[in-house]
Amino acid sequence: MKPSLKMYVLVRKELDETYRNVQGGHASIEYTLRYRNTLSFREWYKDPYLIHLGVRFQSDIIEWSNKLKELNIDHYIWKEPDLDNQPTAIACIDTGEIFKNLPLAWLLALVPEWLKGRSLKPLFESSSLSERA
Repeated sequence: MKPSLKMYVLVRKELDETYRNVQGGHASIEYTLRYRNTLSFREWYKDPYLIHLGVRFQSDIIEWSNKLKELNIDHYIWKEPDLDNQPTAIACIDTGEIFKNLPLAWLLALVPEWLKGRSLKPLFESSSLSERA
């Protein structure tokens, strides 16, 4: 069975959570406007999942763009005018294998600082949340 496509949006996690939401929204909308007629977009749109992942810095956005270019994956980098056109988010459609080591962008804002970067699996195994998965 062919892995399903998802839209991945990588946002800079040093930005405030609200700003991450906005930057990710800009990147995903621009991606949609530019690539809505591609086969990958039409395939993704049949079952549209959107996943926001966090990267540390502006340089990470640029590195991911270079990696996606090498892999011939369509993507869009949003550059925020209010931040001197710094790259703040990137959007693409993919199976997600290349992003498997990146954390969720929102999880970073929801958990206490001491828990960031640690596995949450033990927490979910002992709660009713694991029964839903």
